[in-house]
Amino acid sequence: MNRYLFNHGGNTLSSTFFARNAGNIRRILKMEVIVMKTFGAKGAIRLVLILVGGIGVIYGIGAKPLAATFTPTTELKWHQSPIPGGVTISPVAGEIMKGEHVTYVRFPAGTKIPMHVHSTDYIGIVISGNMRHPVKGKPSTDVQLPPGSHWSIPAGLEHQTECLEGLECVAVMIQKDHFDYELTTSK
Repeated sequence: MNRYLFNHGGNTLSSTFFARNAGNIRRILKMEVIVMKTFGAKGAIRLVLILVGGIGVIYGIGAKPLAATFTPTTELKWHQSPIPGGVTISPVAGEIMKGEHVTYVRFPAGTKIPMHVHSTDYIGIVISGNMRHPVKGKPSTDVQLPPGSHWSIPAGLEHQTECLEGLECVAVMIQKDHFDYELTTSK
């Protein structure tokens, strides 16, 4: 019997998937330490950016059909995002405002987006900087997320988004539908 861990727009990852790949997942986590020691923080961030680009392919986002692309971090094209406060975006796959997408999102240090909701689920991965995404009424969710951390926000869940002081933050947003957000009245 498969237990479905999450379902986004019909794509489902089950406990069977994780059971079959448990050895690979353990090896990847052990490699994290080796990568940091070998490449240092900047090299590790570049490597993560390359690997995260592949998540869109695995997740099936923007593949109509898939063409080989190779984009060094120095050639990422940043655009103004629909999020206020100087937040910029760089697409990896798909189009953020039109449908399923994988998108880099860059927040200036100290950015704090007040309580808001999205109409669709999304997954985020911190590439650089330190972030928080506290959920309304759940103090246990107010945790610092350093590089390599990830979070998921279901549609309609009221939360904040914050890039802590000190360093700009870059995260990857993975969504099976278009991006939107609506500010709520909560503080």
